[in-house]
Amino acid sequence: MMQFGNNLFLKANKLLGLVNNLLFPIKCVKCGQPGDFLCDKCRHGLTLKQEDECPVCRQPNKNGVVCVSCTGRSELNFLWVLCEYDEIVKNIIWNIKYNFIEELVKAFDDKIIQYFAGKEKYENALFVPVPLHQRRHLERGFNQSHIICQRLISMTGGKIDADLLLRLKYTQAQAKLKANQRADNLKDAFGANTDALAFYPKGQLIILVDDVYTTGETMQQCARELKKEGFVNVGGLVLARGKRG
Repeated sequence: MMQFGNNLFLKANKLLGLVNNLLFPIKCVKCGQPGDFLCDKCRHGLTLKQEDECPVCRQPNKNGVVCVSCTGRSELNFLWVLCEYDEIVKNIIWNIKYNFIEELVKAFDDKIIQYFAGKEKYENALFVPVPLHQRRHLERGFNQSHIICQRLISMTGGKIDADLLLRLKYTQAQAKLKANQRADNLKDAFGANTDALAFYPKGQLIILVDDVYTTGETMQQCARELKKEGFVNVGGLVLARGKRG
């Protein structure tokens, strides 16, 4: 009876998948080619970021560190950016966040490998996803920053701890706000989980992970909370950097 029930469930699930593919066929989010959410041609069109830049003024430099002229203006010690923020990347990120296609995060796998190939090894780094409010997580079904972290450590080493930061209040989506509204939107939105942080030495390299860095308010506020707890080596890593950041 149990075997019969399992077979029936598998057949029903397969039928549901076929119906779903007929009604909502999978196609490339960029060019519309059927078969995958991002076809091989568009995936190969992703452009690796050629230079690291200061998180504040965007002056090119080694490893994206804060330049001398911007000292004291950034809570992040450095910012790493994987890809140029072109139309393909913009389209992919929009579909991840607002069409809830989490599989598209895998489109950046090759760029992660290429980007880290030119850097020193950071196996001891602790990757920390920018947290979502519980309500936003329920709306979306996943935290894209956490998924990016998982892809990162699967190819570069290191480990994830998603419990170090807390999202204390539900806020409007930053992408839908003007630059001068973003800081107020995120005021008191994040907090540090002191119980979780107690397991790590103050010198632990922490790399905050998010999808896009535009004005930088989200990541800067997260870094500020960690700095308040005495952590001195806090950087950021994003898929792309928006035009206004």
